[in-house]
Amino acid sequence: MQTLVDYYSTTLGKKFFVAVTGLILFAYVFIHMAGNLQLYAGPALINSYAEFLHSSRAIPLLWITRIVLLAAVIIHITATVQLWWRNLGSRPVKYDKREYLESPATARWMIWSGPAIGLFVIYHILHLTTHTVGPHQALLYDTMVAGFKTPYITAIYVVAVILLGRCTSGTGSGAGSRPWGSPIPNTTRQGALLRAPWR
Repeated sequence: MQTLVDYYSTTLGKKFFVAVTGLILFAYVFIHMAGNLQLYAGPALINSYAEFLHSSRAIPLLWITRIVLLAAVIIHITATVQLWWRNLGSRPVKYDKREYLESPATARWMIWSGPAIGLFVIYHILHLTTHTVGPHQALLYDTMVAGFKTPYITAIYVVAVILLGRCTSGTGSGAGSRPWGSPIPNTTRQGALLRAPWR
């Protein structure tokens, strides 16, 4: 346990934890997205899916998922902010001209895109879980259709999906920051990400 704490205290360790928790969050996003894509199969399937999620049978699964996601979010945000702060403190005097050799723009903007995605998650919960914002119908299918007929709601979801797609640089950083074996060359990691289906 102490070894893990010592590893986390290093810059490399923090990057690794950011990448691992990012992978957990991305895995959830894709599973969640697959569930919501049942919308295109018609109202019966997506409505029965929503009914299952609100049933007593789903309670253990939902709570396990929530606990894992909450832990991943806390570690991800904490390590990211610590890395950002450590980076700021590493050079008190700014460069006259700063050039980024390997760091992609998405990695440099992640300190801002992350909070934007966090705000979207809150909006998404308010929209489709608590029905606090946006048009609300009795059934999930009708709520989703009515929501996406509203231009500003559609725009919010499109921007969020774009931000999520551009955050794949964290996956590449994780591959290079792994605590075992030799680091994977940056060119190899970038090539793998460029071939990813969501890019």
